[in-house]
Amino acid sequence: MANGDCNLYSGNMKRRRVSDDCAMTTETGIVRRGSHFLTLHSSTAVYQTEEFKPKGSTLYIPLSEDVMINTSKIDEITFSTGNFFIGNEQGAFLRTEQGCAINMWKFDKVSRKLFVSRSFLFTSEQVYAEVIRSLQEM
Repeated sequence: MANGDCNLYSGNMKRRRVSDDCAMTTETGIVRRGSHFLTLHSSTAVYQTEEFKPKGSTLYIPLSEDVMINTSKIDEITFSTGNFFIGNEQGAFLRTEQGCAINMWKFDKVSRKLFVSRSFLFTSEQVYAEVIRSLQEM
């Protein structure tokens, strides 16, 4: 074509995309617009657990590696604030700390109930706000 923006392919005309959702980055590198993946970076303010317990008895351990979560595989997300139990990498209790948690729920077809597959605790309001903003933009 005239300016190279269009190509002929198998008799069909293809056009270059002009409104792609491009990846966005912030100081913490969390936001990934146009993707179903939520990226969390390990830091001293991010903790996680795969053993969620009711009534605030969950022990969170440091997030030791960066993780990408496929949010399209999550059925429900809930948020909570309060005091949480923090442990070390081996799972031994260290202290109680105030923070904000994001719980990722999945549906178990056998028991026909929702369960928390993973929970993340943020002790930094700035990091938590970035993650919330990223979730809202998905």
